[in-house]
Amino acid sequence: MKKLILVLAVCSLLFSCAGGQFLNSSDSVEADYVSPAIYKSYTCEKLETAAAKIIDQIPGLEKLIDERKKNNDVLFLLEQ
Repeated sequence: MKKLILVLAVCSLLFSCAGGQFLNSSDSVEADYVSPAIYKSYTCEKLETAAAKIIDQIPGLEKLIDERKKNNDVLFLLEQ
């Protein structure tokens, strides 16, 4: 009985840790901190170029995250 409880506890812990990964979509991703020190030597023009490059990447990253979420959700449902 103790082994069963231990197995269930470990499974629920693993599910809670990994299961949350299947529920995130692109609109729930939080921003990560980036130190401004790496941009210290940039000119205004270089900052504008870097910002534009990052902004241009956002739609593609959102699409990729949402596709992976959808695939993970389908795989998760198939495993149950």
